[in-house]
Amino acid sequence: MSRILLLLAILSLPAHAGEAADLTTPTQQQLAELLTGNTMEGIWAGHPYIQYFDAGGATRYREQGGQETTGRWRVDERGRYCSVWPPSNRWVCYQVLVSGSNIYWKSGNEVYPAEVKPGKLF
Repeated sequence: MSRILLLLAILSLPAHAGEAADLTTPTQQQLAELLTGNTMEGIWAGHPYIQYFDAGGATRYREQGGQETTGRWRVDERGRYCSVWPPSNRWVCYQVLVSGSNIYWKSGNEVYPAEVKPGKLF
């Protein structure tokens, strides 16, 4: 439990100018602890969004002004974030980088920023 609180404390620190140089790749356990029970607010493909990750593996996603969708999430054995969104049954995985309170989803050459917000904000 204290590791979770320490991780959340570190992630709640304000971003700083040299942040890009501080990017780290979390372990499988760190990423699972970071996402579980928390909300991300960010930009995906130019659209602001909010996403919540519950402990049971469900995730809720809503783009600004859009409808909410529910999918499933997990962290795979390589430490990547993976999700599936109905009606598809195909899991898609992303490398995740962390710096301060920011998280970066990496898909191919694209990087999508988000900020960790503790708790359920939906």
